[in-house]
Amino acid sequence: TQISEQKPNNDKQQRLRSNSANQNPTSNTSVVDNELSISQRVQQISINNHATTDDHVSSPIFHGTSDQHLSHHYCLSIDLKSLRNLRLSHSTYLYCRYVYPFLGTSTPILTHPPLHMSYTSSAPPNEYLLPHGLCIFNFAVDTEQLTSHFHREPLTVEVYCRDQDRSERKDELFGLVHLQLD
Repeated sequence: TQISEQKPNNDKQQRLRSNSANQNPTSNTSVVDNELSISQRVQQISINNHATTDDHVSSPIFHGTSDQHLSHHYCLSIDLKSLRNLRLSHSTYLYCRYVYPFLGTSTPILTHPPLHMSYTSSAPPNEYLLPHGLCIFNFAVDTEQLTSHFHREPLTVEVYCRDQDRSERKDELFGLVHLQLD
């Protein structure tokens, strides 16, 4: 994105800007004279607040587009808290893994370390709390694209069994969980 530098068009603007910079050296903002147009003021505010625009995404500030296709910032938290109602034939170590590239990464997200689950002859109900199951994703997308993708693509969480006794530590798929996000 290209941002053009605003040059003062008179000595008064130059003095106001240099004086405000000298008064508070830690501030990112400067006094903007009333002679600037509305779009110049909005651009200055956006720069001072570290807002950015992507070349491929229309900005609601500078373009007159409908709200339906505006990009919004989202913060999505996925917290894998526990495994419940498991029937185990022997003690094992389990962890969860998922990949959801739409959220901005193709790196697998894992709960760690693998959770030791001792064999119990008792039937469910039982519950095992997962360590480090929280992951927060920040991304920008238009609302229609977000709801459409969440409806089409469920989050698939894979549960793996890690054998701590064998030296090669081959992980085996224990089960799958499909979570609809819409």
